[in-house]
Amino acid sequence: MDVIGYDAVDCGTLVGSWRIEPNTPVYALPYVGEPPAGMTKEERRRWFREDRSVQVTADQVRKFAAQAKKSDRVGGYFEDLPSGLMD
Repeated sequence: MDVIGYDAVDCGTLVGSWRIEPNTPVYALPYVGEPPAGMTKEERRRWFREDRSVQVTADQVRKFAAQAKKSDRVGGYFEDLPSGLMD
């Protein structure tokens, strides 16, 4: 994993695993960014298909996980994704 640039990051116990679920600060968007506003459906699709990944350090992952706020909902929901993401 080190050779290809990945680190294992301990984000706590299983009880706290909600901190890395969809709709938390560490889930997906730190690695690809927020899609620009005002794009058409086809432009959004092309944007997400392009490789725009960025390296996020283990310290950043821990920081994002610590910023997560607990909600009553568990798991990811399409309606919670950024506007137009799944169109």
